[in-house]
Amino acid sequence: MKVYFFDDGQTGFYSAVFRAYEQKRENDAYLTSLTSFQCALGDESERVETDETKAARVQKSVRLYGGTKADKDIETAFRSDCAEKAQIAFLYLKRLLREKRDISRSFSFDEVMPFNTLVDKVWLERHRFTGFLRFEETKNGLLYAEYAPDNDITDLLAPHFIKRINLPFVICDVKRSRFAAWNGKELALFNADIPTNVLRSQFEKNVNDLWRGYFKATNVKERPHPKQQDGYLPRRYRKFMSEFDED
Repeated sequence: MKVYFFDDGQTGFYSAVFRAYEQKRENDAYLTSLTSFQCALGDESERVETDETKAARVQKSVRLYGGTKADKDIETAFRSDCAEKAQIAFLYLKRLLREKRDISRSFSFDEVMPFNTLVDKVWLERHRFTGFLRFEETKNGLLYAEYAPDNDITDLLAPHFIKRINLPFVICDVKRSRFAAWNGKELALFNADIPTNVLRSQFEKNVNDLWRGYFKATNVKERPHPKQQDGYLPRRYRKFMSEFDED
């Protein structure tokens, strides 16, 4: 087997795909962007530099046979935190190029279900955070929300709140140190150090106290129902919710 290492992202991935086909190694190739990936004894490996021209040729073929949806789905797949996302996408792409038609609903092919599951999980998490993300008002009137999603969805999530919030806001993915900032006119996406001194307004503190009081009043200790709670609100979403904060 030959392992192709590439820069994470769709363009780097397409560059690696081109290289595998160029060397006629697509049938025994493994693609990954993980620098920690350990090759097996006897495996070959190569570091593929990102080449936009070669990547564009692969992308053109993807769009020719699978349409813009296939290209978009591959881009979405690379937002996943799955360690094997590149190989799953590669197997799907190989099948697409072999069949030369849209295979997104052709579940008789073994490559389709794992790929669709990868993409669906990204969009499902994005959907969940449209309801679970909590904004807090800071002392300067800015709305600020921290969260730690499994997948890289911040730029997918921000437009939902742009349509619904008439105030400037910042969404911070603390897992990736990634931000989406909306000033009322423009959206900026960037990476930066996580702030440690975000100060809540007094109004926000009062609201948090109300949330805690409401939660305690409805959560009767004598009649615990943790399974029902976990069904409505999985525990991994609670870290940034004030009603679960004992402070």
